[in-house]
Amino acid sequence: MKHEYQEIRTSISEEETRELIEKVAQFIAIRGLAPAGIMLIESLHPLHSIGSQAMYFVLPFC
Repeated sequence: MKHEYQEIRTSISEEETRELIEKVAQFIAIRGLAPAGIMLIESLHPLHSIGSQAMYFVLPFC
């Protein structure tokens, strides 16, 4: 059985980026999840430094 693999895209166009952001924003606005989204983003902010240090640790193995 032969499998065909799809090519993995590593970048998207500016138009696709705007379209994706608009879809996510509409999803959040329609369902009234704005306060929860803000809370999620703000709660993940302290993990930024931990994530960047993890990237430096993993970099030699990639």
